Amino acid sequence: MTLHATDVATALQQLRDTNEVVDALYRFAAGQDLKDAALFRSAFALHATLDFTHPAHRFGVDIPLMDGLEAIERILETLRPLVTSHTVTNPRVTIDADRATLSALVEAHHVMNTDRGRWLLLKNTYDLALVRDGERFVIEAMVIRNLWHEGDPEVLFGASPELGVVHIRSGEVTWIDQGGGVRLAPLHTGPAGAGTALLTFDAGGRSPAHRHPGGEALYVISGRLRVSDRVLEAGDFLHTPPRGVHDAEAEAPTVVLLTVPEPIEPVELP
Repeated sequence: MTLHATDVATALQQLRDTNEVVDALYRFAAGQDLKDAALFRSAFALHATLDFTHPAHRFGVDIPLMDGLEAIERILETLRPLVTSHTVTNPRVTIDADRATLSALVEAHHVMNTDRGRWLLLKNTYDLALVRDGERFVIEAMVIRNLWHEGDPEVLFGASPELGVVHIRSGEVTWIDQGGGVRLAPLHTGPAGAGTALLTFDAGGRSPAHRHPGGEALYVISGRLRVSDRVLEAGDFLHTPPRGVHDAEAEAPTVVLLTVPEPIEPVELP
């Protein structure tokens, strides 16, 4: 097979464009962490929008859509009392001529400058629309959705009567594929991995054997679920004591609500 010069040039341009798309998100993140306003601004088009409403609603805070670069720049003032670090992973890029999209996972750690024992960790999904600006790409629209959090929300959002109230509307639930016909939607994450979540099982969907160090409370909303040697139906409740071990398999499409005070641990059964 012979590669033509035009093929090589096209492939190199695709690589350069992909790098520039991801770099726009890096500039946004590094601009915050380095307190570099010029670097932060360079990530955005003047008419850009930034939607942080989903994470804010999870903490009972009303933050409107940020419309325009001037509104987005106010993020830097909010973060001034904090030490931040952003880690970007799993970037997925599509490019169509002078426009592009990017999805990624971003872990954002916020620590109080005056009290390093107070911090907030957010794990978010980012969805971006970008446009070419000379040799680089800049962000036109950014939508941030929260998967889970740990720490003190007051570090980022300040004290508020509503802070700590978690209100998630049905359309705001984020589903994560767990494999084996099981999907999980985190509803609330507390300290040390405690949390409440929805789980859906396809018929025949299975969660392999696992241990609950702190126990588990499980309520079946719909369907039929076998948990070890017990079969649960809609309206049934099961409490698993600390260190309890079980597997689960759905005999019909099933939805359950569960709460755990500690993260689960996988178990290899003989």
